[in-house]
Amino acid sequence: MIYKLFEQISQDVWFRLRDTSRASIRQGEETITDIILLEILRSGNKNIIVVQTPKIKEPEKGTDWEWWIGNEKTGWLRYAVQAKKIDPKTLNYKSLNYKSGKKPNQKRQVDILKRYAEKNNAIPLYSFYNYVRVRNNDDLHSFWHQNKEEYQIEQFGWTCSPIENILKLLDSNVRGNKNFESIHCRKNTFPIRYLMHSKNVENLLNSCKEKGEDVVGYHKSLPPFFKNIQLLIDRDDEEEMRKKDKEYPLGIAYKTISEDSIFMSPNNYDNNIVIKNAPIISEEYYDKQLGLYPKRILKIDIGEK
Repeated sequence: MIYKLFEQISQDVWFRLRDTSRASIRQGEETITDIILLEILRSGNKNIIVVQTPKIKEPEKGTDWEWWIGNEKTGWLRYAVQAKKIDPKTLNYKSLNYKSGKKPNQKRQVDILKRYAEKNNAIPLYSFYNYVRVRNNDDLHSFWHQNKEEYQIEQFGWTCSPIENILKLLDSNVRGNKNFESIHCRKNTFPIRYLMHSKNVENLLNSCKEKGEDVVGYHKSLPPFFKNIQLLIDRDDEEEMRKKDKEYPLGIAYKTISEDSIFMSPNNYDNNIVIKNAPIISEEYYDKQLGLYPKRILKIDIGEK
């Protein structure tokens, strides 16, 4: 089950931040996100596809992650995600109010994320990497807003919260409110596994489908490049494809791919099949005038394969 994978990753993040704090080792959001990306690939889950855009487009990036969660039958929920890491000593998120650019033209990262989501019909979300030192494992129970019987303190290792919560905190200009408590006291802040649970996703998708295509973040279908990638994954004769092109093992299929991103998939990870140039830029799904793109794109098919 996919949500089990994210449970394990959340637990790993919790203990990694604990250990790095004890050892005075620094790990920023980028490092943690890259480790998570690797763990997803190593899982071998065939329902997950990862596309990582090239670093040459760094100045044009709009979000840390973009998640497409759903299935072909019911549709897809598109999330634009910004990651933040806790400071285990102060329990603050120091870069929560990060501003990009130079004065006087600086822009708040939260406003960039909001605009990106609005222009590309995505749900803006903040993702938090956490570790909180406690005396007893039950000390964070009040921040667990789901089924109390499912409480596991390590699941706070990776949580998420709607952008509205973050905007309220930042716009209030109250000092000291950019911390674990001020964000996780809100009932719509929850461990990442709930976002990935197939029952929760199905309920959301069915509700969106009934309301129509105007629902924020809902898409009936995926961007075309995902379908092209899936066709490549489903090709059985990998050895023959390697012979056709040594540098890009997928041979002739590579000719149909443009030069915009790096593609990786867990089910071919062990065979080192990496498409280095999968297209992401499509005016239908990415506002060209805005010129912002995600650093990583994650497709999670909740249907069993």
